[in-house]
Amino acid sequence: MREPYLQTGFIRLCWQKLFHLMVLNGLFLLCSAGVLTIPAALTALSRGCQALLLEEPHPFRGFFRIFRESLLGALPLGLLFPLAPAALGYGCLFYVQNAAERPLFTACAVFCLLWCCLLNWSLLWLLLTCTDFSVL
Repeated sequence: MREPYLQTGFIRLCWQKLFHLMVLNGLFLLCSAGVLTIPAALTALSRGCQALLLEEPHPFRGFFRIFRESLLGALPLGLLFPLAPAALGYGCLFYVQNAAERPLFTACAVFCLLWCCLLNWSLLWLLLTCTDFSVL
């Protein structure tokens, strides 16, 4: 049963939820140490936060189960995070190094840099929208 939060006190509420959030954050950091596993760890973190909001007794109990279930499905998205910006960053570096010889390369370097930023933001948006919430 839900407690009336305004009557229980703000400090007590923060203390009760803070420990669970700290444990969930630690598990998320542990599982996302490899950059490729960030989407699966984010899915497990969202499931843990949902369990916390539903006031289940141990919201971090199913963290690793959800992480394992969503790891293979989220791995291709995890591969895009380091590879795509690295490729565009290399293209930008190539154009900057050769810009002294041809002024057109400076415009290409700026174009690659803008595409790298746009790709990072779109990958983040894709991660947040396509995270496998079906396991929740």
